[in-house]
Order: sequence, then structure tokens, then C-alpha cells
Amino acid sequence: MLLTSQVPGKMFEWIGALTVTMVVCAIVLILAEKIQQWLGERAVTAFERLMGLVLVAISVEMILTGIKTFVYQL
Repeated sequence: MLLTSQVPGKMFEWIGALTVTMVVCAIVLILAEKIQQWLGERAVTAFERLMGLVLVAISVEMILTGIKTFVYQL
């Protein structure tokens, strides 16, 4: 909705992109067990650790931004 409010002429393109993303996510979730078997336990563990690291990096960035904003408001 935010993207369509900024560029209303591309509403159908945004809807199409969102639909494709939802379909790909659904397929990945449906086939998750087979993908896990195909990749193997070591690769899945590596992906889990990588995604955990990305999540920690995003959370640290958000915390630091919040602290920075709080300090500037003092």
C-alpha cells in the first residue's frame, strides 16, 4: 500500500510482484522438507546460522538507531 501510494501508476506491477513473491514463498514452505533433505543437515545448519547473524545485525542496527534518536532528543 505504501508503494502504491507513492507511485499510483504502477499499482498492477506492485500487485504482480507481491503475488509472485507470495507464490514463491508458498512453494518454498510446501517443499521445505524436501529442500532440507536435498541440501543436507550441514547446509541447513549453515543457513540457520547465517540467518541468525543477519537477524542480530539488523536488531543491533535498530537498537543503535533508537539510542541515537533518544540521545539527540535529550
